[in-house]
Amino acid sequence: MSNPANSIPLQISHIRKDFDSTETGRLPLVSNGHPTSVRSHLAINTSEGMYILDQQEIIRCTAESNYCSIHYGNNHQLLASKTLKSIQGLLDEMFFVRIHQSHLVRTSAIRVIRKDKVVLRNGESLPLSRAQRPELIKHINSIANTI
Repeated sequence: MSNPANSIPLQISHIRKDFDSTETGRLPLVSNGHPTSVRSHLAINTSEGMYILDQQEIIRCTAESNYCSIHYGNNHQLLASKTLKSIQGLLDEMFFVRIHQSHLVRTSAIRVIRKDKVVLRNGESLPLSRAQRPELIKHINSIANTI
């Protein structure tokens, strides 16, 4: 049996403060000791069933009207009945960047940034909008060493 004299009192006020401080009314997620609102896995409903993907598997997402094509792994893709904007909100913004109205890409999947397109490590070429190019360059510079 534990000795009540040696136990540490639980600080309910701190827990309540954390609980009340979130918009959703849930405790914040924690990653590497820092609060985050992004989960490491996504559960994606498709017509074939529910797929659970680790964010690290996702290479890019492409808008298709009110659907989003999620490209992952070695040439696999899923069609989710969500908009690209809603999928973008679920992914970690440190690792994903919008390069075009219709394209969201994992930054580590980018091999070359050209004037009007991005070439991925798998050889795919995607359009790069003029409006998104400065943001992409800024994002890459913030996470990578530039020579």
